[in-house]
Amino acid sequence: MSLVLSIGRGPLADADLAGIARTYGGVDPRYGAPAFCAEVFNRNPFGWSWHAFARDGAEVVGHYAVIPMRARAGAVRFTSGKGEALYLDERHRAAEVETPAGPMPAGVALMKGLHDFALADGAAVLHNITSAEIGMLQRMDGFRVAKEVRAQSHVLLSPDELRRLRGRTSQVLLARGLMAVQRAARVAAHARLALRGGAGVVVPGAHDDAPYLEAFSRTDPAPGGWSIARDMDTLRWLRRLERLDIVAVAGSPGLFAIVNGGRAREILHWSVPASDPRGGLAVLATLVERAARDRAWIVSLPQALVADPAWSLGSAARVLCFRDRPVDQQVYVKAASSDVPGAAPLVFNRMFNV
Repeated sequence: MSLVLSIGRGPLADADLAGIARTYGGVDPRYGAPAFCAEVFNRNPFGWSWHAFARDGAEVVGHYAVIPMRARAGAVRFTSGKGEALYLDERHRAAEVETPAGPMPAGVALMKGLHDFALADGAAVLHNITSAEIGMLQRMDGFRVAKEVRAQSHVLLSPDELRRLRGRTSQVLLARGLMAVQRAARVAAHARLALRGGAGVVVPGAHDDAPYLEAFSRTDPAPGGWSIARDMDTLRWLRRLERLDIVAVAGSPGLFAIVNGGRAREILHWSVPASDPRGGLAVLATLVERAARDRAWIVSLPQALVADPAWSLGSAARVLCFRDRPVDQQVYVKAASSDVPGAAPLVFNRMFNV
């Protein structure tokens, strides 16, 4: 039986959510739970997402989604669509499906068909963070590569990441040495805090995180460019998805930091002044320990925050032996037209990820 392609806007029914969980859940375990799929696709600030399904009879064998996300360029607000959950069963990766433009490989049809649909249905721009292989297909579909060299400082947490350096013995040894130095620095920092009476921190729960999110929402995500908006609906949604983590100085609700969740973590907001270096060290050390507990492989700090003399982040990063290293970031972007705000420079942060 030939594959049938269907494209449309959600919200999805339970059976479709279960189909995504059964297929893409094998790639990303988070999506193996239909409840998580519902949170991502049906309970985002829009209440729906765009979807393409490939079916062999009644069985879902392929899927691709574009999640609408609120974006901002200065005072201008618009919708960016985040490509997510691309899957095609191995048995059907050589199959073709019929499209209005004629027969097309199923994987290409999933992406191109949904990109065209989302751009025609209100997305001002699409953004994807993907592999070079998938990126090549997207460039053939009219995407451009937005490249940015990001000045950052890092602490390396997980030996799992060293597998990428297989065959490069010198780099593996250097990375292991760096990890050992940074681990020792964290132990020394906790001892130093304890000897000086400590600096208590709290990790707000869902019931008391609103003041921190409200403060974050008042910041500009991308001076001179565009980025994901920081409205409260978006921040609450990302918090429910465990894509935002908050650590605050106990008894001082205005002194806190926000970092993204996931395996590659980055400070998104820092609000501990230079006048409280002990509080800054306690907050950063706690964020790193939480990342290590969650098996993240790295924590990164934007150099603009580290270098700002108004904040305590620079001194805390030095104590914890963060290492400066620029990161090449690329995002595949396609705008509905040349005059939409999304055509302005993209300013990347980890809120682009879901």
